[in-house]
Amino acid sequence: MLKQKRLEPIHDLAERREDEVARELSEARQQLALREAQLRELEGYREPSTAAISAEMLRNREAFRLRLADAIVQQRRVVELARRHVEQTRQRWLASHQQTQLYDKLIDRARTHEQAEQDRRAQRELDELALRASALRAR
Repeated sequence: MLKQKRLEPIHDLAERREDEVARELSEARQQLALREAQLRELEGYREPSTAAISAEMLRNREAFRLRLADAIVQQRRVVELARRHVEQTRQRWLASHQQTQLYDKLIDRARTHEQAEQDRRAQRELDELALRASALRAR
């Protein structure tokens, strides 16, 4: 149990890191969804209007469309950055998850090895007791 016990704090730390990165990934995905929704909303404003309008309204509308186009370009950049952040965070989570799994396997191997060692010791003790009992009966 000694090696297994020594590995447990490291394993616990790896699990905490994995959980922390998983929370970051969840938040990053939520932010991406929010940014994508904002982009869809901006793109929805581009719907053309067929109503007859004055020259002044036409200039205002054209200025609005230009500002809207700029806002859409900017929001697309924000969405792309959010996507990259999600992917980077997902990669970090995968790495931390793999590390946690590695510690799981190490602990399992240590546990199996220690159990086998205990079983061998117990069998040795039983064999010695059987030999002593046999020797006592032979007298």
